[in-house]
Amino acid sequence: MVGQVAYAQLDIGRVVSRTFATLGGNFPTFFLLGILFGGLPAVAVQYLIQQFITPATVGSMDSSLIGWMPAILGIGTFVILLLPAYILVGAITHGAIVYLNGKRAGIGECLSTGLTRMLPLVGLGLLSTLGIGLGLLLFVIPGVILATRWSVAAPALVAERAGVMDSLGRSSELARDNRWRIFWLLVIWFVLNYALQFAFGSVIGLLSGALMQLGESAFWVYLAIFGIYSAIGAMIPAAGSAALYTELRTIKEGASTEDLAKLFD
Repeated sequence: MVGQVAYAQLDIGRVVSRTFATLGGNFPTFFLLGILFGGLPAVAVQYLIQQFITPATVGSMDSSLIGWMPAILGIGTFVILLLPAYILVGAITHGAIVYLNGKRAGIGECLSTGLTRMLPLVGLGLLSTLGIGLGLLLFVIPGVILATRWSVAAPALVAERAGVMDSLGRSSELARDNRWRIFWLLVIWFVLNYALQFAFGSVIGLLSGALMQLGESAFWVYLAIFGIYSAIGAMIPAAGSAALYTELRTIKEGASTEDLAKLFD
């Protein structure tokens, strides 16, 4: 038949809907994981910066130290957040895939997967970040292409127990023929992330007057709000990637709920 599409097209709306259904259906478990491995590490970084690093830098009045401070803070933040972030990715990916296939994983089960797959996920994250970053430097488009190709590498690594390179290849295979739709899905997640940042800034702005009246306690209230924001911000992309992976497995390979449910057996 002329004009017939030879492959199943990704339903962006269904992926978004399943992402938030997964977050809603597992919110207590995912939020606790998000606080432990997303919120608390982010709060720890903010605390160290505000209470120790910034006063020491300003007090020293050393121009060379001040010049290097953004790089030092960036590297330090990356190191502190690295392992918890990938534990969280593995844990939420496990819970999301299990939920999307008709079951529910407990926090212990999710955490076990996160800890078990932590080091491969770190390797995957470093390699993919380097590749996408270099691609973005090369006129942007190569980085965007890699981002779409590797969009489900993490859930492939977690669910199929694949190695780092195999997971990148598996993601490219699943994403093939739907990369434009995946690109628009990534745009949606980018806009959502920006909206979340805007909401956080707005809440802090609205509470600024009340926070000023709290004196020294204001800093702790700010950290609590920042921890919640960081936890939610970490939950969404992990659940979204798992929902995309499940959708691609279904439309490209005809994987049934029963097939996908066996991934963690």
